[in-house]
This record gives sequence, structure tokens and C-alpha cells, in this order.
Amino acid sequence: MKVPSDPPPAAARVQEVRLPGWPVASAAAPIFLGGISVGLRGRTVTANEVLWRVPRIDPLAQGLVKAARKGDGRAARRMAARMIERDGPSPARQDLIASLDRTLFDPAGAPPDLAQFSRSFISVGSE
Repeated sequence: MKVPSDPPPAAARVQEVRLPGWPVASAAAPIFLGGISVGLRGRTVTANEVLWRVPRIDPLAQGLVKAARKGDGRAARRMAARMIERDGPSPARQDLIASLDRTLFDPAGAPPDLAQFSRSFISVGSE
């Protein structure tokens, strides 16, 4: 069975459109920047705060790795706790530190794998 084809569409006439251009952009820019400044009022972001989120530059992450490398579980826990204080608690980090506490302070338990703990703790982040 042959289906009749639709007739070809009529050529639509396209009208030329002109955008408002520089006058509107020059009026919108100060409004945009003013909105950004009002939205960010009272917030201060320093370069250290931004850079310290990178584990290679973060002094607390470096301290955690260094303590793990030395095998000092108490120092590793101290650094992890300071990272939680700075970044805020997350369920994953709290679970990791609770697991470290169980293995670290158990008198009959095996010594914890601090290298694995530090890698896990740093990679989880504050989420």
C-alpha cells in the first residue's frame, strides 16, 4: 500500500532579527556584578582555604600521611580528627575513624593498617 506523501512545506519567510547589543549588555553587567556582590556578602575565601582542599598541598593531609608512614596511630587519628573539625563531619569519615579507634585502642587487636586508613580517609573527603 502506498502512503501519500505530505506536500512539501511552503517556504517560510524568515525575518531578520537584531539583538539589543552593547547598550543592554553594558546595563546588565553592573546588575549582574551587583547581584554577585550581594550574594557573597560576608563570605571570605582565601587562597589557603582553596589550596588546602588539594591533598598534596593540605598540611593536615600531609600530616596524616606522615603519621601513617611512621606507624604512629595516635598522631594519625589526631590529624584525621583535625580534618573532620576543619571540613565538617561526614558519615564515611566518621565510620573510618570509628574503625580506626576500634583497632587502635583494642589491647588484644592487631595493629591497624595506617597507610590504608590514610588513603581511604583522604580519598573520601568531606562529601
